[in-house]
Amino acid sequence: MLANGGVGAKREEKGRNIQVVVRCRPFNTVERKSSYGVIDCDQNRKEVTVKTGGLNDKASRKTYTFDMVSSFPDLYREPLEAGED
Repeated sequence: MLANGGVGAKREEKGRNIQVVVRCRPFNTVERKSSYGVIDCDQNRKEVTVKTGGLNDKASRKTYTFDMVSSFPDLYREPLEAGED
């Protein structure tokens, strides 16, 4: 007995890709006072850069590329707009 989402549903999804989405929230007041920014989010390039060393240590930066990088409000607005088709 097959329920909705059984083997037939798996066949339909076989050709789909997994998308990874990252949300970068801004520092709160306490974090801003006690630290420097360690994460830079570039929505246009879909990249997140993590600084593991000091502020000027470019060798200790790691950049990751995602399918989508968004701010907190965009994270909720974009899926709602996509569902309006």
